[in-house]
Amino acid sequence: MAAPLVSVVMPCWEEFAFLSEAVDSLRAADYPEIQLILVDDGSRDPAFLAAFDGVEFPRLKKLHVPHGGPAAARNAGIRAAEGEYILPLDADDAIAPAYIGKAVRILAERPEVGIVTCRAAFMGGRTGPWELPEPTPAHMATDSCIPVTALFRKADWAAVGGFREDFTEGLEDYDFFLSLMARGLTALRLPETLFFYRVKATSRSTLMEADPAAVRAAYDRIWARHRDFLLAHMEEAWPALRTRTLTEGRALNSFLSDPVIAHWHALRQQVGWRIRLADARLTLRRRLKRLLRR
Repeated sequence: MAAPLVSVVMPCWEEFAFLSEAVDSLRAADYPEIQLILVDDGSRDPAFLAAFDGVEFPRLKKLHVPHGGPAAARNAGIRAAEGEYILPLDADDAIAPAYIGKAVRILAERPEVGIVTCRAAFMGGRTGPWELPEPTPAHMATDSCIPVTALFRKADWAAVGGFREDFTEGLEDYDFFLSLMARGLTALRLPETLFFYRVKATSRSTLMEADPAAVRAAYDRIWARHRDFLLAHMEEAWPALRTRTLTEGRALNSFLSDPVIAHWHALRQQVGWRIRLADARLTLRRRLKRLLRR
């Protein structure tokens, strides 16, 4: 059987320093059927536009859209995509040659899986592994643990209405993956490190993290849109969040002041009895383990 087409959607805005590196990582892929959708998100810099026009790839579409942010650019690219499967890839990141082929095999063989991600590593201003929890519903209910560069079906993207373009501060990928999981699809993470995320001194993520009001506004929309999913996984999610936070070595006052935790605390008050039950079960399991070790 012929390999299904994968459309890689790459939004770009003004910056072109790493564009060729991102495209080269696609050229090195060992998967034969790749379409690159390059989306210019309303750039005006002549140097960028020249670099954009100069990109070549065996199967390529180039789009120019009004500046609307990554979510709008990704949606425009996916609408134009011919592939059955979609892989977003930002223009300053990169993938390993085996990523697409391994991910396609999972989606082709397992219809219950709607998202295939992988282990990731940093590059650029920081190096080393990007330590993220497994993408279970409980971990996803506490916070995003799936990088945007994950493979999914175009049909599933259409079924949930694509990326929400009102998440201008960020978290549109978190919202999107929650929407897929709320439909009953699962996420699977490949055990190999196949995605490389570039860390820069200034980026959309760093700008958002420096603005607590923007963080709260984005999470407010997450809670409003995915309340049923969050509440459904509350019992298992709260211990997972607490364990994850303490494992990261964060101080208690930092834990309690975190905007994500503040929202979780508000939700806990609404379903407090479930959380107390989950905490009691966690405590009991720990005590039993200690007794068994004696």
